[in-house]
Amino acid sequence: MLRYMRRNAKSWIVKLVFFVIIVVFCFWGVGSMKTKKQNMVASVNGSVITHNDFGKAYQRLVQRYQEQYKDQFNAELAAQLRLKEQTLNSLVDRQLMLDFASRYKLQVSDDELRGRIATMAAFQNNGLFDQQLYQQLLSYNRLTPAEFETSLRDDLLIDKISNLIRSGAKTAPFEIEQQYLQQQEKISLMLVKLKPEQYLSDAALDAAELQNYFTENRETFRVPEKRQIRVVTLDHAVERREIHLDDGEIAAYYNEHRGDFMVPEKVKARHILLKVAAEDPQDAWDKAHAQALELVGRLQSGKETFAELAKEYSQGPSAPRGGDLGWFARGAMVKPFEDAAFRLQAGEYTRKPVRTMFGYHLVQVDERQAAHTRSLEEVRGEIEAKIIDERLPTLVSRKIDNLASQMKDVEPDQFMAKLASFGLTAMESEFFAQNEPIAGIGNVVLLAAKVFATPVGSTARVENTLNKSYFFLVSGKQESFLPELTQVKDEVEHAYRLAMARVKVKNLAADILARAGDGVGLEEVAGQAKLTVDHTGLFPRGRGFIPTIGVDQQLSKRLFALYPERPLYPEPLVYQDMVFLAQLEERKTTESETEAAALREDLASQLHRYREFQALNNFYTYLRQEADIAIAPGVLEE
Repeated sequence: MLRYMRRNAKSWIVKLVFFVIIVVFCFWGVGSMKTKKQNMVASVNGSVITHNDFGKAYQRLVQRYQEQYKDQFNAELAAQLRLKEQTLNSLVDRQLMLDFASRYKLQVSDDELRGRIATMAAFQNNGLFDQQLYQQLLSYNRLTPAEFETSLRDDLLIDKISNLIRSGAKTAPFEIEQQYLQQQEKISLMLVKLKPEQYLSDAALDAAELQNYFTENRETFRVPEKRQIRVVTLDHAVERREIHLDDGEIAAYYNEHRGDFMVPEKVKARHILLKVAAEDPQDAWDKAHAQALELVGRLQSGKETFAELAKEYSQGPSAPRGGDLGWFARGAMVKPFEDAAFRLQAGEYTRKPVRTMFGYHLVQVDERQAAHTRSLEEVRGEIEAKIIDERLPTLVSRKIDNLASQMKDVEPDQFMAKLASFGLTAMESEFFAQNEPIAGIGNVVLLAAKVFATPVGSTARVENTLNKSYFFLVSGKQESFLPELTQVKDEVEHAYRLAMARVKVKNLAADILARAGDGVGLEEVAGQAKLTVDHTGLFPRGRGFIPTIGVDQQLSKRLFALYPERPLYPEPLVYQDMVFLAQLEERKTTESETEAAALREDLASQLHRYREFQALNNFYTYLRQEADIAIAPGVLEE
């Protein structure tokens, strides 16, 4: 694509492409006709997305989430994740990109396609492309070379457009600095905590007031509906042992999924970074370049090692480790750095400094690892576990299906005995509310929800919940009711005392603030009141964490509004029923030069990736607004 644009720089097509991209960034921030309609999930500018396309893409997405969530993945979670909507959006976005490429005659050449296939590790044998292996793997996956190459050509074309859009993403220096200050700025506080629980015994208990409190708040003490179940638990760890695999199944899986076991080319490298900011003048860049060349000369003399010079001169976070960056594959580093590293052989270093957005680098590669596919013996255990994971839900469902069928006409009072005749052990729970743990089982939210949605005397099931599945009978029910004071007296007394204690804490906090604000200071007033004073030590702004208190972004933001000129926060602050008073002790806005450089480098990388994401997302939004998209009815129904 880039060669096309350079070759046709004056062409109206290229100008139009760039015009479209500029518009996006300006406005978005950086068979028979009947058969086709029946088979259509959606159409994008007249191109049809078929049920077959949608089904395959959906299954791939489901499989990915199953691998991620294991036994916790179920139909309810799939609905929450809106997998069908995700699938449809990805297919629509893909077609929009291909339409854009077609409109502006953007293409992937045959040489580019052949080059990509030749470098794919799945098709290599001893580091070289193997035509026989290529055809064999495609055959295993029921693909012809033409089908695979058409799909891959489309993928490469979409990558080209995506890379072009991302290349327009820019991060302004002031944004990096803003984020840097947000994360680097630190404060320390003096805190006085007032917990209502500490004053419970101070509240006088008046019988008449207690009765009035109960009458006014009676609904608060409502006893919720409770249920009782008889339940058999299927432990998936036990069920797994029933699945046995032979060598042929494992080998077949390996051959069909060989690409999953590809290990990309990697290098183990170290670097020396001489930092220069993008906004620095040219003489700063020239100075860093000259220093880098001087270091190259010292390396060539052989008197000093790369690691020694990195420890002394590198301004990156890896300097204390001799510049060691560990192992990385392509795509992990900025491109100029990556290109330089992957050109080097083990033991070599760059003779010319490498310029990136962070400054100048010298790079040394310590080791290389060629792209390869892990052997069957290496991955046998992984494959076995994966196949068992895939088969386990079906096995559990089949067992519960069989159990439900056998228990279909069993009377509730025969439920336990019938299960025992099958060699299964069941338990009867105590009565429990929906938001309470079930004795002997624990706090299983999906199980409790299902129990309270099932009629008394009926059976139901819950599968794939925390590595266990359940088949149960709702054996009893207690209706919700409003109790009399005598039934919940202890609970009411505690709530009443707590309400009185909160009033006391509120008044005490106001009194302390009034006295501390007169210039006496929080620590002295707290000492007079015999209250403990905590000291947080320095903590950063950006995470929302307040030492000795907890995590609360809004509270953190309010506390960082304190300055030495007004150190006392003017009102009580509340966190999880605790009232606290705060006074600033120290505000620090400086770090060591090494730490500051490392943090800025990190933030620049994070922000740049986010801007790239934004740019691509905005481009998709633009394409959608310009497109004619139709979705068939019912496609997204779960």
